[in-house]
Amino acid sequence: TISTILSRGYVEREKKALKPTELGELINEIMESYFSDVVNVGFTAEREEEFDAVENGDVMWKDVIRNFYSPFEKLLSHAEEDIEKVDLTEETDIDCEKCG
Repeated sequence: TISTILSRGYVEREKKALKPTELGELINEIMESYFSDVVNVGFTAEREEEFDAVENGDVMWKDVIRNFYSPFEKLLSHAEEDIEKVDLTEETDIDCEKCG
């Protein structure tokens, strides 16, 4: 997880700590605004309980996915329609190491 958020530019290392970048702050704001249930700690705990129930054979995994995805799909559609597309590229004299 840490390598992912570093590689995507959401955080940067500052000595031994991780500090959110401007992009990271923006992404966090979007996630809290449009997906508040998903980024909630309680949400993760509930999913873990459901996965345990699947493992124990008490619940079918397809039901767990269906129960999650149906409301999530609506949130995602709303966010895709509502969120302004932001161009994060900037003009510079320095060539990008990744794309030139």
